[in-house]
Amino acid sequence: MRDKTLGALEHIQLAHDQGCENKTYEPWTKKNIFEKRRRDWILRCLYRALPQSGGVVVDLGCGYGYMTKQLVSSARVYGLDLKEGPLRDALQQGVQPIVCNLANEIPLKSDTVDAVVAGEIIEHIMEPEVFLAQVLRILKPGGKLILTTPNLKALISLVYMILRDRPSPQVFQPFHVRFFTFTSLAKLLREAGFRVLSRRTNEVLPSSVVRYLPVIGKPLCFLFDFSNILLNILFRGLGTQIMVMAEKARKENR
Repeated sequence: MRDKTLGALEHIQLAHDQGCENKTYEPWTKKNIFEKRRRDWILRCLYRALPQSGGVVVDLGCGYGYMTKQLVSSARVYGLDLKEGPLRDALQQGVQPIVCNLANEIPLKSDTVDAVVAGEIIEHIMEPEVFLAQVLRILKPGGKLILTTPNLKALISLVYMILRDRPSPQVFQPFHVRFFTFTSLAKLLREAGFRVLSRRTNEVLPSSVVRYLPVIGKPLCFLFDFSNILLNILFRGLGTQIMVMAEKARKENR
């Protein structure tokens, strides 16, 4: 019988890589402020997490490797994905490709990885506890997990429910099977054996949406961006994206 989780993940990759198939993903992230904030935060976390010698990074669901390719000059980067096609391009970027089903296992040795990136992955996995156990296993003591996922309690989602009587399409996309808030994700990470180091969001007011409105889009976007500087601190729980960095406990602390 066909593995239902694998089937869902295949569709997820098709959706995630839709822009990558014609090589438009990288320039798209430069124009899309929502995606750029998430990507830039992940890279900042990685640079802080890696030792001076470079270390080992694992990018889960890496696609074409457009983000982690920036680290290949200073670190050994493994890119894991369901689809072999995008990984061929990732190899050309300097990323070492591994084809696997992340819902089942991560085929790397235990205690060998300095940092794991899981960007927009966990919401697609039916058993996140099993997934996080695999991530914990491959990380070195003190190794970092950098994870992002849509926020179920995002302000834009609440507004959608009030005004349109249906969930925000950003959160309830096809094949999103698990949903998280800042609190529920932090609890899940702690139960899996991680220590949460930092929690961030990219925006509370959806400036990445309003910027495309005719005439008022740009000034409204500027106002939202300015407001988000404070709102992202005071009302982080209403942010569009959950962005978390967590650490595997060091042996002396366990």
